[in-house]
Amino acid sequence: FASRRKVDGTSGVYGVKAFYTEKLHDEQIRVYLQENGMDLQQAVKVWELLRNPMMLTVYTQTCKELRDNCDLEYFRFFHEVHNKGELIANYLESLAAKQYMQYIDKEDATWEVVMDLYMAHFLLPSIAAYMESGNFFLMQQDELFEIVCELQQNLLADWNYICFWFEKRELSEYEFLKELSGLKIIKYLRNFPTVFYGDKEWKFTHHNFRDGLAAMNFIRICEMGVWKKQIPDILYAKLSDDLVEFVGELLYCDYGVRKETLLDVVMNLFRGKSAELIQIPLYNILQIKKSVEGNLAGNDFSNLDLKGQILEPYIDGNYGVIRTDFRDAVIYPENLIPNGHESIVEYVGFSPDGKLVVTVGSDGSVCLWNAYTVQLERKFIMSNSGFCINTEFSEDGRLLAVAAYNTVYVWDVESGEEVLC
Repeated sequence: FASRRKVDGTSGVYGVKAFYTEKLHDEQIRVYLQENGMDLQQAVKVWELLRNPMMLTVYTQTCKELRDNCDLEYFRFFHEVHNKGELIANYLESLAAKQYMQYIDKEDATWEVVMDLYMAHFLLPSIAAYMESGNFFLMQQDELFEIVCELQQNLLADWNYICFWFEKRELSEYEFLKELSGLKIIKYLRNFPTVFYGDKEWKFTHHNFRDGLAAMNFIRICEMGVWKKQIPDILYAKLSDDLVEFVGELLYCDYGVRKETLLDVVMNLFRGKSAELIQIPLYNILQIKKSVEGNLAGNDFSNLDLKGQILEPYIDGNYGVIRTDFRDAVIYPENLIPNGHESIVEYVGFSPDGKLVVTVGSDGSVCLWNAYTVQLERKFIMSNSGFCINTEFSEDGRLLAVAAYNTVYVWDVESGEEVLC
């Protein structure tokens, strides 16, 4: 009953992709864990997660490998697992360790451990991120070959970071990675059949593997950005809800306790920069923080341009802003009171560049929304509210005109000032 369910994302109703997973009962989980010699008390922390048959299988296999390989010097594990993100990370690490143990007494053992770690921490996460960004789960062999070659080239472009990463794990013989061919990589991917497998068609065996690995890729790229002191390019695209959840699970281990994390260090790269440069990256970081912490109390917003950001909920459980730092931050009314319309929306339009959406409500309110982050940018009020006839942006997108009956309102989009009525 706890076998892995193969999921490729093609099944569904009326063309809508869907996943179907049976939920296990307490007694089924208990029996399976006992038959595999697992500690029931330790499993309580992730009991709800184990109701998923595939996660139960992954958990038992990971625990077995950890008992044998947790002290291996080249591998890093979460010693306490709280969520599926940490469990999947441990599973990947345990697969790499298991593969290495088969070669530990051979001459090419060092080659093997470098290759295993490179696959588990660089290539597989890169493939997962590519597939997650397109929201698909399988691809043909020819497409995989092309993608692997492209990803390998992109990874080698940051060779100095790869050197830094392996040297942190006290590994120095990694030069051969520069010579890896696409065919060699695909052949080696077959060592991870429980995660990613195929022949003519390649797929992740479960959507949690794809999204969990994509989150690992996101974290690695953010770490590289901090190392380079550059805002990571991956932050300039809005993250999916699943990716936000997995990243939060991997970065926050001590729940209920705030501590400086990778996200805080990334936010330091935004300070003093214009809203146009940091708006979407900051939005992504705040979404991850909200998903784990529940609110943004205690965060450091100093010297940040908060244009377009919704900071609620930013208060703590006592309705206070204790420890929240807004010194020298550029704050806008929509940051703390992100209300849209209070009545029916009568009209919707787009700016010439497609970056803004304008909506007009029957209450006389005119709202400008960021088309990428769906955040409120500006809110205008028509003094004589009435049925909206039309809206129009100027060709350069700097002015917005709204026609309502015999009145035309014109606002400056950037300053929010009324130009003509």
